Amino acid sequence: MSGKEEYKKIYLQESDELLQLLNSSLLILEKDRANVEALNSIFRAAHTLKSISASMGYNDISDLSHKMEDLLSQVRDGESALDEKEITTLFSCVDTLERMVAATAESKAFDGDVASLINSLNSSIKKEHVFEEEKISEDISLNVFEKRTLARVKRDGYNCYHVKVTLDKGCVLKNVRAFMVFRTLHEVGEVIKSFPDSESIEADKFDLSFGCVFITREPPNSVKERVADILEIAEVEVYEIPVEDDWYGYDDSSSQFSVEDARKKTGQQAEQIKRISSVRIDVQRLDRLMNLVEELAIAKLRIGEIADRLGEADLKASIDPLNRLVDDLQNEIMQARLVPVAQIFDRFPRVVRDLAMKESKKIRFEMIGGDIELDRAVLDEIADPLIHLIRNAVDHGIAKPEERKRNKKAEEGRVMLSAVREKNYVVISVSDDGEGVDISAVKMGAIERGLATEAQLSQMSDDEILMIIAMPGFSTARSVSEISGRGVGMDVVKNKAEMLGGTILIESKAHLGTKISMKIPITTAVVKSLIVGVEERFFAFPISSVVEIAPVTSLNIRSIENAETIVHRGEVIPLMRINEILSTKLSVADAPCEKSSKGYALIVDDGERKYAAMVDRLLNQQDIVIKQLSKEFKGVKGIAGATILGSGSIALVVDVLTLN
Repeated sequence: MSGKEEYKKIYLQESDELLQLLNSSLLILEKDRANVEALNSIFRAAHTLKSISASMGYNDISDLSHKMEDLLSQVRDGESALDEKEITTLFSCVDTLERMVAATAESKAFDGDVASLINSLNSSIKKEHVFEEEKISEDISLNVFEKRTLARVKRDGYNCYHVKVTLDKGCVLKNVRAFMVFRTLHEVGEVIKSFPDSESIEADKFDLSFGCVFITREPPNSVKERVADILEIAEVEVYEIPVEDDWYGYDDSSSQFSVEDARKKTGQQAEQIKRISSVRIDVQRLDRLMNLVEELAIAKLRIGEIADRLGEADLKASIDPLNRLVDDLQNEIMQARLVPVAQIFDRFPRVVRDLAMKESKKIRFEMIGGDIELDRAVLDEIADPLIHLIRNAVDHGIAKPEERKRNKKAEEGRVMLSAVREKNYVVISVSDDGEGVDISAVKMGAIERGLATEAQLSQMSDDEILMIIAMPGFSTARSVSEISGRGVGMDVVKNKAEMLGGTILIESKAHLGTKISMKIPITTAVVKSLIVGVEERFFAFPISSVVEIAPVTSLNIRSIENAETIVHRGEVIPLMRINEILSTKLSVADAPCEKSSKGYALIVDDGERKYAAMVDRLLNQQDIVIKQLSKEFKGVKGIAGATILGSGSIALVVDVLTLN
């Protein structure tokens, strides 16, 4: 990756965080116009976005951010107060900035209407009130992005110079001489910024003087001599740029970039130490590292198998430290992949706010459990399903104020987004205090769409009927709205949860509200598992779901209503024969499975149900690396993936939540 591409990647990451901060702070300011902290947060975010965009040459983004900054600076100084129209304009600016940054990420031109937004902002800005960028000297100015760069390289032992060059009066091709100067400097360092900008220099639009911000390990005299050796150079001046203490607050080694252009001196040193102690790691790099560790773990298992077969005590003893090291490495990388769910939760208050305004509804949106951690890959996958759930809660769950009032409820509805940890799973729920799901409407919709018959529905519990909502194409909405009601939401949520090895649960009570939960594994990469044998095949069961193992004989197998069960500790538990279930699902063309009367029952409790999975042999416990199956096997219920055992054999990983 080139240096420019690397800077662009950093820019896009920081811009995304700044835009999220703008959204969340604007929501606070909309409710409390006197909130100085929120106002300052918005101002700093707009200022930083303006600066880093200008440094990258994204002038359209910088210009719009600058206008926002001018208005906010005016408000901060007490010269005006934000009214409803200006708040709406600021939200529109953030939306436009998001689209502009997205276009930049794809290297596309933005064709939206920015001029009308700038005109709206200008109408609120007093002509004499324009926020100017801080000057470092009379010759140069540095923005936040550049300050952060200089602070970082200064800490790494580089010198930071302002190099000013004056050409001979008789110089004809000034741009060529400037190019030669920059090429000479690039041999021993890096030019961070030029004065004037590179476009002006290339077009020869400057007088006899130009300059740059330059970083190098060379002393100033050496830099001066190198440039002075170039023909038609009249004068070279090299000044050291003093890097201020508060510039270190902009260090990009942080896992969260600074969104402040300066920090108060109080507590600043501790804040710097905290930031420097963490680094931002590219998710793709973590994925590659994880893949390498997965292969290392498989190789470790195979070496262990060989050592067991050879029976060499010394070899086995030597492998033990290797096992521990690989396990520790695997655990550390897994921890590095975990991120708080707040990273996506924080996007949703703005979504709810906009939907509520569109539908003329009053909604109080609450979030809890933002500090719960999930694998980054899992978190990315659930963002869209959560949008579906939140849209459904706003559109279907919460009624308009007048209707809620008729139902003797507060005019303001309540929508809650929560996350809780349950063993190796995280349960993320979206609930509302609306009227609940109309069971009769679900039944009618199921019959109309041919999803179930009246006879079938009569045999189903309310919980089972509610799950019909998650079938493709189903909707109880009387009309299709822009928000939801197209029948493409709940089945997407269900399919995504199952693809991740999880499930969904729909709960609803008349006049009290609805709660829809996704139960998903914290990570889908490495799982502690029990390896079992069924006939000639191998399977892996997540140990976290196996609460007990019991021997099975013909004496404790009972048939109740044509379904096999076992009696264990006085409890009747449904029995599932793995050889029958998975052979059918995978279309294995074996001879008909014989019903064995001996084996082992893995008592599985996934939190929603309890059953006994019957297997022939218990082999061992190990951390397995889950590999995705080919597209032919994706979506097969009961199978989460596959893994390679130490012997080189393939074992299918059982998804205990969807096995039936």
